[in-house]
Amino acid sequence: MGWKSLILNKGSISPIKTNLFFSRHCRVKFNTLCIVLAYLMETGESGKTLAINKPFVAEDASFFQLYSPLIIRGGIIVTGIVGVAIYLKTSPNYRRFKHVTEIPQHFIQREIPLKGIVKEVTPFGTFKVEHQPLRTIPFITPIKKVQPLNLKLAGIEFSEEGLNYLTNELKIKDKKVNFTVIKNTHDNSDSVDVEMTIKKNLLGFVNMNQDLVRKGYAKIPSPNNKEHINSLEHIPTYSRLINKLLLSEKIADKRGLGMWEKESWMESVKSVPTQSFGIIKSSPFVKFIVLLFTIMKDAAYLSASALKNLYYIIVVTMGYVAVGYRKFGRGVDSMRIKYNGLKEKFKK
Repeated sequence: MGWKSLILNKGSISPIKTNLFFSRHCRVKFNTLCIVLAYLMETGESGKTLAINKPFVAEDASFFQLYSPLIIRGGIIVTGIVGVAIYLKTSPNYRRFKHVTEIPQHFIQREIPLKGIVKEVTPFGTFKVEHQPLRTIPFITPIKKVQPLNLKLAGIEFSEEGLNYLTNELKIKDKKVNFTVIKNTHDNSDSVDVEMTIKKNLLGFVNMNQDLVRKGYAKIPSPNNKEHINSLEHIPTYSRLINKLLLSEKIADKRGLGMWEKESWMESVKSVPTQSFGIIKSSPFVKFIVLLFTIMKDAAYLSASALKNLYYIIVVTMGYVAVGYRKFGRGVDSMRIKYNGLKEKFKK
């Protein structure tokens, strides 16, 4: 008797009876289980010899047929690992930029803040900042040093006191900073203008652009600066930054800080005589008198020079006359002696 007829003849596991107790989905699973059990009973395989975890595979199956699930899973895992590695290597969020041209444009457009460590501040106000990735993964993110980026604070012009403040008082070297790229630096493709913040104390971050202007160590470019005006008209982030810097500059001017320092009332009183003398000196009448005095002085100098030269001429001339006169006297004496000698000869 075959295993199929066994299934149909077993009253306890009849498909007709199962319709009364199970749904269609459950009935299919139940019938499948009955078929497997009947097959095992017919072939003499007991439950003890059945390896639950051993799949039904033909004895002459190939290596690929035996391990194809493992190979597929391994390929999926390796592909996933490679994909994640490529993403971490190329994603701007995990990269370290070595040049300002590597900063993505959407970072600039969306005003995404970047991080870095200040390595140097040049005498021209350029910050050498070693970029740090936005997100780091232990043992994966590279920690070796990279070429620093050239950054300049947007919207301000440094003074010498400002550079001294950064290097000596603030000691910004080797400090962590956050910066947002505003625009490319004018006439310098290796640098960008940024808005920079630094953690100055426990209370939070300080905007370096505003802090320098508020302390009077920097000022906003002149309205005659064409590049400044063009940036105001076409770059919204630069325009917003300048609005904040104008308020800071107004505060510095009002308090008389840095380059906006005003004289005290004592210095003003002391400067009154000097100012009065300057006013008198610049009047036309005084200028005329000074001019007349200068002319007379020059005329006297020229006259003295002329008289001096005339004196030298007279002295030299008199010297020549004296020499000639002496020669003439000696000649006359010589002629007189000769004449007397001839006269004595004729008398004899």
